[in-house]
Amino acid sequence: MRTIAYTNITSFLALFFFVCWSHADGTIKGVDFYGTWATTSSIATPKRQIFNISPKGGSWIRIDDQGNEDTIALKESDILINDDLLIVDYTDQKSGWRAKHVLGGWNRGKYKAIFGTVFMYSGNELDLFNGLPISFRNGTEHLPPQEVWAFFSNPGILKSEPGSIATLAQALEAIAGVEISETETTKDFLFSKFRAVISFSKEGNKIHPSVVGLWPSRRNPAEIEFAGRFENDRGAFQDYYMEFQEDANRIKAETAQQLMEHIENLSSEK
Repeated sequence: MRTIAYTNITSFLALFFFVCWSHADGTIKGVDFYGTWATTSSIATPKRQIFNISPKGGSWIRIDDQGNEDTIALKESDILINDDLLIVDYTDQKSGWRAKHVLGGWNRGKYKAIFGTVFMYSGNELDLFNGLPISFRNGTEHLPPQEVWAFFSNPGILKSEPGSIATLAQALEAIAGVEISETETTKDFLFSKFRAVISFSKEGNKIHPSVVGLWPSRRNPAEIEFAGRFENDRGAFQDYYMEFQEDANRIKAETAQQLMEHIENLSSEK
């Protein structure tokens, strides 16, 4: 018997593919770089980073997987705006490392995105050793809170301590903007802002207590990551978890096909 809330998964995938329709209204230049920016994707660690940029300096906040924040004060000289490029160049002489972000972007109404490369240097001579892609958008509303982030920090199946799944459900209910729906055997949370679905088993479900979820991969936002937690029988839960993955991937494939058909129809009408 299928126990996944299909409406929630479909809504998630609609959000997932919405980015394909985004288009730029204009290039970000000059003073438009001032404000708060939070990562949407990053190969560099930690994955959650926040820039506060102002004419007098700002701050660079890095949040690890445990929710610990490391705040670095940025001087005015650490920030350079050159027409359509934002360059944040910070050096920690004591620890022997340097990070130079070179970013450009576009705006679409209230939505702004900047993206580029962070170049990393280390050693006595601060030699360049890597360059990694990173992207941000304006504000912090889209940045997943610790409860959501921690759940997906270890994709795959993990056994949880007794009572921890109920505690997680209570924490997620307190997050602003969560949409909750229920079936006979699941209670499903849709986090539209973070494009995540988290589904909890209910009393009467053979794999209760357990929880499964999906959201965009941290390594490749075009892919989906799955996470599952259980407290009792691993075998029964694993079957359920695999079924959840199969359903989500099937709907994703169908949605992608519908998107391609819509694009073809638009092209043929021109």
